[in-house]
Amino acid sequence: MAEQDRVDDGRDGGNVRALTSARDDKGRAGNRLHELEAVLDGVKRLARFAVETGQFPDEIDIADLHTILTSWQETGSIEPAEVKKIANYYQILERQLGPITARTLKATDTHGDTHYRSTAAGRHAISLWVITGLVVVSIFLLQWYAKSNPADAKSASGFLGVLANFMLPFIYGSLGSCVYLLRVTEQRLRHRDFDCARIPEHWNRLVLGTLSGGAIVLVMQEGFDITVLGNGAKVTAALLGFLAGYSVDFLFDMIDRILERVLPKGAATAKDQKKLQKKQDAVLSKQAAVLNQMAKAVAQGKGSA
Repeated sequence: MAEQDRVDDGRDGGNVRALTSARDDKGRAGNRLHELEAVLDGVKRLARFAVETGQFPDEIDIADLHTILTSWQETGSIEPAEVKKIANYYQILERQLGPITARTLKATDTHGDTHYRSTAAGRHAISLWVITGLVVVSIFLLQWYAKSNPADAKSASGFLGVLANFMLPFIYGSLGSCVYLLRVTEQRLRHRDFDCARIPEHWNRLVLGTLSGGAIVLVMQEGFDITVLGNGAKVTAALLGFLAGYSVDFLFDMIDRILERVLPKGAATAKDQKKLQKKQDAVLSKQAAVLNQMAKAVAQGKGSA
């Protein structure tokens, strides 16, 4: 009886191993099928875009490609030789259309009944709209509170005095970053080369722009005196915060210029230092002129409003 049980256990173990092996084979086959479907879908998207824009490569036999895709759609299978053709067609199309890829086309595809809200690019754009709206509302509330409570706005111990002096540059930095990201996203959507893999870069840019705008608090209080750069105009913290958020290199480049002027590198001669001083003064004067023009434009806008 015990010997019979061992025989039965051996049979059961063999059955389990067979079932496990069959399940693994089925899983691997499913993965290969999924990869093939992704490649075929990518080729289809690339070919359609190439035909629509008049960029279809001469190396590809469009009739042969159509036959392969139709066969796959009707039967669910293609020959191994056709798989090699599809892989070759995929490479040719991506080289022809770069930087547009099958992934960017999928992220921005609104053909048929597909709504832009259903695409990855559309959802990212909506997220940017929401964040920009929240930033604008925050600025509006702070400005409204400042006009409604002018005494509190001028008080360093008041709510708005602390909040405006510290938070406004951060908020305007966020607004500048949002404007930049919306502009870049619009360009990518128009050219169909929006890559979802770069979305984390957008969020990092938003955080960095916010911090860059807030960093102005460290070098200014109620305005940055451009007298040290050339003339006596002033630019508000809000404007510099917006510029720092829009171009994260703006603030750091200006700080580097000032540091180079205060702490010149190397032991240069008096003549060399004078030449370097003139060159740096010219650069800083140009930056000051740009800032002054922006300040005047803002002032004119406020006056007309």
